[in-house]
Amino acid sequence: YANKDVILEWCSHEFYEVQGIKGAAGPEHSIDTFSRRRDFEGYQIQMAPVNEKTEFADIFTVDKMNYIYENVVEYEEYFDIPIPKDSLLANPDDYLPLFTYAGKIWQLIPFKENISYHEDHSVDGVYTYTATPDTSMIEQFGVVYNYKFVLHNKIYGKENYIAVTASDHGDPITETPSMKSDPTTNSVSIIPSKLTYTTDVVVFPNPYRDDVDYQNLNWENTDGNTWYEQDRRIMFMNLPLRSVLKIYTLAGDLVKTIAHNGNAPTGTVYQQGLYGAYWNFISENNQAAVSGIYLFSVQDVDSDYEFVGKFVIIK
Repeated sequence: YANKDVILEWCSHEFYEVQGIKGAAGPEHSIDTFSRRRDFEGYQIQMAPVNEKTEFADIFTVDKMNYIYENVVEYEEYFDIPIPKDSLLANPDDYLPLFTYAGKIWQLIPFKENISYHEDHSVDGVYTYTATPDTSMIEQFGVVYNYKFVLHNKIYGKENYIAVTASDHGDPITETPSMKSDPTTNSVSIIPSKLTYTTDVVVFPNPYRDDVDYQNLNWENTDGNTWYEQDRRIMFMNLPLRSVLKIYTLAGDLVKTIAHNGNAPTGTVYQQGLYGAYWNFISENNQAAVSGIYLFSVQDVDSDYEFVGKFVIIK
């Protein structure tokens, strides 16, 4: 991510090498176990508040440009596999709008969303999708496409899970429905916490106010359980990937030390994304922080970067 944007990048080819022989795999090249065909249909961007399969929902989808014959009285009962748009345009007389077979009427309709996965798409302020062709290996592997999806304006510090899934078009002959990959196999936790327009460490909320209902704002105690003092949360954004954060009173007394490692597993205490950490207002002596002005320092363990700032707690 960068600022409030979440960035996903993937490729049409997954390259590998076995005993000196180079090859390519991936959803666009997989052969279905039952139909023995390459039946890739499209990609979906899915998001969920927690990393559970049933919680994921499509927020964007792209697919092949194709058409299919569907039973006019039975939704998603198809006559055969989809027909590529190119084939339909090249031989329009071969594909009637309607025909009758086995006592059923079959109508030619667009299959799935028909939002081309090889074209760019965007909605201002919401998302941007680009598909960039690379012909440098065309003789060996064909055209390689590099895909990029940018989800704009996510909330700083708010955790979600995002994944790229792939789907096929199924096989009407064997009554195999369209299948979609499991989003939890490649989902990642996203917590926007990196600011590209400054190198300063930024504190949010600042000031922290006791009269603000941060739980209703979905900032604190997001699971909805009983609220405790340690559910308070203040976030430090733009931290170096590996750094040490120290919090002091205005008099210079050390209140809390937090070691930040952006590569730590999701759910690590105080972890709030690659470049963010939170504090729950509980000191090293297990006491709750009181109202006042606090100072903090940040030291990058991999460079000489240091930053000193302040924040305010009003309780």
